[in-house]
Amino acid sequence: MHKVAEWIESRYPKTVVSKESREISESVPDDLPEPHHPVKRYFVDDMDMFTFQSTIADTSSSQPFIIENAVSSWPALTCRKWSNLEYLREAVGHHRLVPVEIGSSYTQGDWTMKLLPFGEFLDSVMYPSANGHRSKDQTDYLAQHDLLSQAYRLKRDFWLPDYTQVETGRRLLDSKSYEADSDTLVNIWLGPKHTISPLHYDRYDNLFAQVFGFKYFRLFHPDQSS
Repeated sequence: MHKVAEWIESRYPKTVVSKESREISESVPDDLPEPHHPVKRYFVDDMDMFTFQSTIADTSSSQPFIIENAVSSWPALTCRKWSNLEYLREAVGHHRLVPVEIGSSYTQGDWTMKLLPFGEFLDSVMYPSANGHRSKDQTDYLAQHDLLSQAYRLKRDFWLPDYTQVETGRRLLDSKSYEADSDTLVNIWLGPKHTISPLHYDRYDNLFAQVFGFKYFRLFHPDQSS
């Protein structure tokens, strides 16, 4: 099916648009709030599997933390950079349909979702945002989507860290939530500046990798759930 999709893709011309930048800026804005309680950071060489497991095993004392340079060798950050939107267009396909969230937040009444060609999403959302031509109120978002099942070429650009194989024994995924040949759910988020996810919690443990751009997290202790 992927070969068929690539053949169909080759039969349709891509939309040609003027692009001031083909690569998304990696700079972090100066106006981000200063964290009151910064999370602990570990360098990747100091975080082997045993250290990782012992760090997260005690639920009474475990805290979120950052592992620096854990994915710095991924091709997605080096030789086949995902920050190059034209590479993503080629790997995914301009006409391949993807689900895009429309609206400031899925908790709002005007929120909706629709299928868009991936290339149209890049041209109408990502490029205008990167070049400063998009309003803060326009927040179309490709969120929590298994894009890798549609674009197998992207799978060669990264590998799952060994940390994903550590058994925590809590917040297990339902068997219908992931592929039968894997016990790890892999999703991709791709959005413009000013994209916000409302306050929520997940039913499973998370390992989050920032491939390009930036993301600001606001975390709350579980005892604040009520």
